[in-house]
Amino acid sequence: MAWEQPCFKPSGLVSSADLSAKQYYLVKIHTVAGQVAESTVLGEVVIGALQNKPTSGQAAEVMQSGITPLVASAAISAGDKLMAAGTTGKVATATGSGKHIIGQALEAASGDGVTFTGIINCGTGVV
Repeated sequence: MAWEQPCFKPSGLVSSADLSAKQYYLVKIHTVAGQVAESTVLGEVVIGALQNKPTSGQAAEVMQSGITPLVASAAISAGDKLMAAGTTGKVATATGSGKHIIGQALEAASGDGVTFTGIINCGTGVV
């Protein structure tokens, strides 16, 4: 079962769109200052994992580092390095080159849409 231990959550961020169905998905800085948007590019830089369910313009609680539930895009094994999965805001096993690693899986996820526990420190490096 997924669990949480926050280390750093930046304050003052606002959702750029309705993210009420995106709790535990990855978010990035939006082009508008102070706003976050769903991650949309495979292996892109993200600010963290969304912890609440904000609609457009509401406060977005984002965990930048710590232990958090995450939503998988496919099967993930405990110990796998993690990256943004692409157009969905979900998490994938890090593969390829030039992709930003956001953390590591603390437990396995059996497939797409499964919530699992990971430790994240967004912006920690590339594969």
